[in-house]
Amino acid sequence: MTSSFQLGTDGGQRWRDLGMRMTTAAVAIPLVIIGLLWLPISIIIAIFGLTMAIGAHEWSRLVEAGAAGHVMLIFVTLALTAFGVKLILVSSPVASIVFAVGVAMGLLASLAGVWMVCTAATEVPINLIRGALGWFFGAFVFIGALAALASIGSGVGGGQRILMFFVLIWLVDVGGYAAGRLIGGFKLAPRVSPRKTWAGAIAGVAAAAVAAGIYGGLFNTDADGWVFALAGAWLAMVSIFGDLTVSLLKRRAGLAETGVLFPGHGGVLDRLDGLVFAAPWFALIALWLFFWNV
Repeated sequence: MTSSFQLGTDGGQRWRDLGMRMTTAAVAIPLVIIGLLWLPISIIIAIFGLTMAIGAHEWSRLVEAGAAGHVMLIFVTLALTAFGVKLILVSSPVASIVFAVGVAMGLLASLAGVWMVCTAATEVPINLIRGALGWFFGAFVFIGALAALASIGSGVGGGQRILMFFVLIWLVDVGGYAAGRLIGGFKLAPRVSPRKTWAGAIAGVAAAAVAAGIYGGLFNTDADGWVFALAGAWLAMVSIFGDLTVSLLKRRAGLAETGVLFPGHGGVLDRLDGLVFAAPWFALIALWLFFWNV
């Protein structure tokens, strides 16, 4: 979510990429929604895993993992995807344990990302997260995201639950982008991503909290709407830290974007950075709120 929470600029410079962004979103979002509502969860996880393999390729470039680490991270991502799909198809009791371990790895990775962003001024995280350590960090991130989505998607209505999570993260991005462009203001983390603003961050958190609260109030009887609102706000904040973590890695690598897969949006990590960091937390919150089998 590299363009969220940005300060506005003037004239054509300010909106030059808006048309391309809207075109890409207009094509991609309906396809994602249709897929999540109609495809079997095994196919959904397989598609997401293949997408994450591209993200692993981008991550390896950011952390200078080397040729061997590059190939290995992609292989681990694909292998876990295949294993996760198999566990979903055979409904093995081992699945709950495997998914729980994977989610725990993702939670640790997200906390490491928070630490990196909060200590960015010291330059310590930038110097540490490279090579082998950067590889392991990426492995925890991708394993956590895949395990979380597989656990969320297990059972009846899995695609709808994943869609709800995606919508929350999209709202963080849209709310942040709009407020950042229109309001601007004080910078959120100038040492990490100079164009992101507090106005964008607050708007993104508010959008996710309101949407989650409305959903909880209208469609769920197990918890009050305000509980859902708090959960939505927490997921939004984790998503923002995920965005900032990837921005920090890009700054160290000297890259403006992680890739060029999505015109106007950048690479896979540019689009899914907040999502992969927030997914394990959504799985944990879902278990608490809904008592889903993960």
